[in-house]
Amino acid sequence: MDSFSEMWQEFVKQFITRKGYISVLDGLVVTVEIAVLGLLIGVLIGTLIAVVRVMPKYKTLPRVLDKICGCYVELFRGTPMVVQLLIGYWVLLPAMDIQVNSGVPVAIIMFGLNSGA
Repeated sequence: MDSFSEMWQEFVKQFITRKGYISVLDGLVVTVEIAVLGLLIGVLIGTLIAVVRVMPKYKTLPRVLDKICGCYVELFRGTPMVVQLLIGYWVLLPAMDIQVNSGVPVAIIMFGLNSGA
């Protein structure tokens, strides 16, 4: 029981006395921002994909677009989200020569692309 008491005192010291809860609340704001903006992007992309997938396929363009959308969906559903985030941050950004101070824009875009599939 003594170790629990020590852990509790350390928690109170870090979280309350040193205002660690402010960092947690800041992280919560960023998390909600990523989730909401990613969801909006995902709804837009998902709607476009759904429209393409239900179009009549008697012409060439709808068939080609359907195949492209099918590959997109398979790619994003078939790879883990963590892998997509890592590829977006460590491969795509340097390849496009884009410098960012934070991974939040990449997370928003990648969560949106994943949600759209």
